Amino acid sequence: MPLLTRFVLPLVLMCIMTCQTLAQSVEVSVCQFMDDKPAAMSLTFDDSLLDHYTVARPLLAEYGYKATFYVVEKYTNQALAHRGDISKRQYMDWQQVKQLADEGHEIGNHSYNHHGLTRIDASRWDEEINHPIATFQDRLGLTPVTFCFPGNARNSEILKLALVNHINARTYQQSFGGKNYTHEKTVQWVNDTIANNKWAVAMIHAIIHEGKGYAPFPNDEKDFVAVLELLKAHEDKLWIDTFANVSKYVKLRDSVTVQWIDAHKTFTLKTELDTKLYDIPLTVKIQDGSQQRLIKVMPNMPTSIQ
Repeated sequence: MPLLTRFVLPLVLMCIMTCQTLAQSVEVSVCQFMDDKPAAMSLTFDDSLLDHYTVARPLLAEYGYKATFYVVEKYTNQALAHRGDISKRQYMDWQQVKQLADEGHEIGNHSYNHHGLTRIDASRWDEEINHPIATFQDRLGLTPVTFCFPGNARNSEILKLALVNHINARTYQQSFGGKNYTHEKTVQWVNDTIANNKWAVAMIHAIIHEGKGYAPFPNDEKDFVAVLELLKAHEDKLWIDTFANVSKYVKLRDSVTVQWIDAHKTFTLKTELDTKLYDIPLTVKIQDGSQQRLIKVMPNMPTSIQ
């Protein structure tokens, strides 16, 4: 064996073994929720009520949270006609809804007329679910990506239709507000959410009694502030974001596979989902021997572990 080969070959083999050992010692896993928080929470507001804009909006800004506002097309169309008439329920107008969207909140689809879908003829389902999409595009410059059933009424066929043009629909929720609401129940609900590593969804209608909205908090905005204070106290354990963003994360998380490239120095989180629609990064845990770190990764984009 030539002298050069006698020295070079062992070095090459040593390099290969070292790279394999490095690759074997590095583990990549997608965290259950953003920033490796144990649980997630989405605040959702139903029915286009005016106090969502006048009361909830400034308080959410103060506490730094983004929420989902489920808008009923008919109600928002009626907003200006009702304005100033204390005998009628007060709604947000399209300009106010657009401002919420511009500030980073999700505007979700809560149907055309707010008719209980299980109580109307099936021939009307498509209009109730899909008619608002074009209106949102025209009035707000956006396409709603999640749907909320009026009165939470649905069946398997209605759910299937809602998911044709939306990535998710709200099918479970905890009601906040109404005469039987207590803060103690909310505290227990938040604690259970964290203990069980769940994604919890709060359903809120009216906040204050003024405006004649459905199911206001017993103590008006005081109760809502208490909710926000509770969430702030558990911020280290809760990822608080819109229903759309958590939906995107969960669907991406459950769809991706880790594919290694470049001798296990670079990987890709491969998904078949449309990443133009599912446009949120995943939190990935890199375990390198005894060292651990978190990074944000966009699916289908090569990511270096160096």
